[in-house]
Amino acid sequence: MDLFPSHVLRVFFVFVVVFSVPTRHIEWKRVIHFRVSPRRRTRERVIYIYIYTRARERRDMVRDAARAHTARDVHAIESSSSLHSSPATPSRSALACGIPIDLRFRTSDDEAPDFIDDALDALRADVLSRRMAMTTPMDRLRATLAARAHETLRTCATDARCASKGEAMKRVMEDARARVWAPGEAGYDGIPGAEREAESEAEREAYRAFTRRCREAIATRLVERCYNGVTGERDKFWMAFAKRRFMNRV
Repeated sequence: MDLFPSHVLRVFFVFVVVFSVPTRHIEWKRVIHFRVSPRRRTRERVIYIYIYTRARERRDMVRDAARAHTARDVHAIESSSSLHSSPATPSRSALACGIPIDLRFRTSDDEAPDFIDDALDALRADVLSRRMAMTTPMDRLRATLAARAHETLRTCATDARCASKGEAMKRVMEDARARVWAPGEAGYDGIPGAEREAESEAEREAYRAFTRRCREAIATRLVERCYNGVTGERDKFWMAFAKRRFMNRV
């Protein structure tokens, strides 16, 4: 008679693997292969079920903790987008086509960050999200800026003329200074529902002037971020986000 029967050793081995090895290293298919045959005693099957259940619980706890940590990081990035955007609730007179146009622009590197910097800081998190809230004028402006910044990033990543920093700056500034189409016009390609049609020609011109200035600021600052300052080459970590669709836009 063996001092330690085979089925006891098998259960002991599974117990050691589950409670000594980190959950991420457990190969679940191999653990399942240790399932005892129906001829074994009921007590052995109960022990196995208990160990396997505990292992699944540990795996779920690790997965939930990782998801919660990621959600906190994304929320922190998203919540920072309105820190420097003043005013928070623009008046009716400060809106054009449903977005605020009386916001402060940073004119030098020594000044405090503005809403363009906030949009670029949150761009990578926004690209990973499937939808964005557009309940307030600032939310709609943020979505519009993110869409424009992602389009500029795609141009830098895919256009052969954007291989270096200097060439990319010229290329994206050409797009930024092109004609701005207001909502309701034939060439408008903005996010549906983010902006409304202008009620007057003055409102339409104010929207075009503000949008052109935003595009120029995005083009200048985004190139500074996504290109190496020393070699002038593309930053692969930024360019990786150009491969993804923003809010399922082509």
